[in-house]
Amino acid sequence: MYTISKKSVRILSIALPVIGLIVIVLYSLTASGKFGVHRAIGLLTLVACASFLSGGLGGLLFGIPKKNEANMNKANSANYIANTNLEEISDWLTKMIVGIGLVQIDKLSNWIVTISENIIYPLNLSGGSSIYVTALIIYFFIIGFIEGYLGTRVFLPRVFSRAAG
Repeated sequence: MYTISKKSVRILSIALPVIGLIVIVLYSLTASGKFGVHRAIGLLTLVACASFLSGGLGGLLFGIPKKNEANMNKANSANYIANTNLEEISDWLTKMIVGIGLVQIDKLSNWIVTISENIIYPLNLSGGSSIYVTALIIYFFIIGFIEGYLGTRVFLPRVFSRAAG
């Protein structure tokens, strides 16, 4: 069985956002106009942070541990167990997608593209910028979700155990 070390998780949790921020700076260099680069870096970083925090909130909600009632009185046993809401939500979303159909997914993608176009309009970036901003939103949302989920799973059980203590 392959396990990921805590050091690897720490490195990835820092490296993935930093790589995204480096890409933001490099792509912002294509902006034109007075203060174009600075405006692009600021706006795209703000979009990345909003996406990251939105994903992190989702990860937090899915990662909150449940109280392990069966082991509360036993010595040396975990007082909290992993939350299975992610599996329940996955089942629910699968049923919803089948029931409603792929029409709603198209509306979601159009909504993200509309947001991307409204963000890039004042920046005067080079071609493909709507696709870039859409990818930026999705990238930072996923990273935020993973970090929120892992952070919640790693730190909250200890905090809950100490508070109940």
